[in-house]
Amino acid sequence: MGLFDFVRSHRATAAAPSATPPAQAPVPRPRFAVIDVETTGLRPDVERIVEIAIIRTDEQGRQTDSWSSRINPDRPVGASHVHGITDRDVAQAPRFADVAPAIGALLEGLVVVAHNVEFDEAFLRAEFARTTRPMPRFTTFCTFVSSLLYLPRLHRRTLADCCSALGIRNGAAHSALGDATAVVAILEHYLAEDRRTGRVMEGSATHALHSVRPGPAQPAAQSPAAPEPVLTASAPTPPAPAAPPPPFAPPPASPPAPDSPPPAAPPAAAPSITITPDFREALDHLH
Repeated sequence: MGLFDFVRSHRATAAAPSATPPAQAPVPRPRFAVIDVETTGLRPDVERIVEIAIIRTDEQGRQTDSWSSRINPDRPVGASHVHGITDRDVAQAPRFADVAPAIGALLEGLVVVAHNVEFDEAFLRAEFARTTRPMPRFTTFCTFVSSLLYLPRLHRRTLADCCSALGIRNGAAHSALGDATAVVAILEHYLAEDRRTGRVMEGSATHALHSVRPGPAQPAAQSPAAPEPVLTASAPTPPAPAAPPPPFAPPPASPPAPDSPPPAAPPAAAPSITITPDFREALDHLH
């Protein structure tokens, strides 16, 4: 075998694919869904979502996947000085109804986490109520409220304060994906502390993880439809005999109406007068 043949044979052997592909690590099951929404204002009944981010993590807080989108609110974005989003940025963005199926699928059955989760959940409920989609079912965990347990010495508990206390850098504050990423890091710290201390008390991240999970989503509420008739093959049922009429009884006398005056007594008969000769003589004298 010449030198060229040897090199060619060696390269062919090295390039030959392995018969057994390398084993891939199983994809972790999502257990938490960290969310953040940017909105046109603070009232979910009249304001709208303009951006949303969802980052799902496993039971240790490690990211498994993420999704984010800007939303066309069908109105002026309003709070551009807070989130930096302009009307032009959302002009071509999908409306919430367009992405509601994806959002519902990402959140269903998980523990939804946010910093002040009541705010984000309220906006989600208001937006789903404007669509025909059912609201996904989930439990919640708030990194803001639970900071009283994990960071008891803080005087202020904003997202920036909690990140600073834990050494977390949020390079994209007030953007949905930036804030959600920061909350993921906080959640991971909380879960690590639970494992270190064995904490499973109510209010902890581990307790939220192991709480009872909701069932599948229910369809949107609708007016109950009339049941369809069920056709069965059976012998006709003879009509029931008519009930005999009840025996006649005179109606009871109606009681007198309250506060009604008693019936008037019949007029008394005029007294009879006997005119005697003496009485007639007296009458004649009067005339």
